[in-house]
Amino acid sequence: MGDYAVRYIYGNIKTHKQGNSLWPIISQIPAPMYQFAKRLNAILTPYVLGSHNLKSSAELLEALRMAPPRGCIASMDVESLFPNVPVDETIQMILDHVYRDPTTRSLNIPEHAIHSLLEICTKKAPFSNQRGRMHTQIDGVVMGSPLGVLFINFYMGTVKQRVFEDID
Repeated sequence: MGDYAVRYIYGNIKTHKQGNSLWPIISQIPAPMYQFAKRLNAILTPYVLGSHNLKSSAELLEALRMAPPRGCIASMDVESLFPNVPVDETIQMILDHVYRDPTTRSLNIPEHAIHSLLEICTKKAPFSNQRGRMHTQIDGVVMGSPLGVLFINFYMGTVKQRVFEDID
């Protein structure tokens, strides 16, 4: 099968921040749920709400060149985005969009199974610190998880969709 180990936490220095605090990252690669998380990410990424997303600065420049000048351009920046994404709320956003949005194609996987797997891969996956103590992260998205960016994109995509619905 393969060798598995408990996830572990380490930190990268935030060189751009005053005081050079640490950016906590939890390595998921040795964990048994890592492959499930990667597969869930691949299954759910096509469902991400992204009509107002740009993937690169080159895409922004191209959009500015092609679009007639009108309206205003806005950029959102969220402080400490990964730890501030509410996991339970985001799981519900994912399930609502995948299983209850009439504009999306439903998955051929039962909703309760996706719900359980998302919880197991986020809130119920233990990690150890440098002293070997075991912890779980019950809220916020783990940097280092294959599901981290997916959760951020779903959460922010839903927030942006609500904002644009109020504007239109």
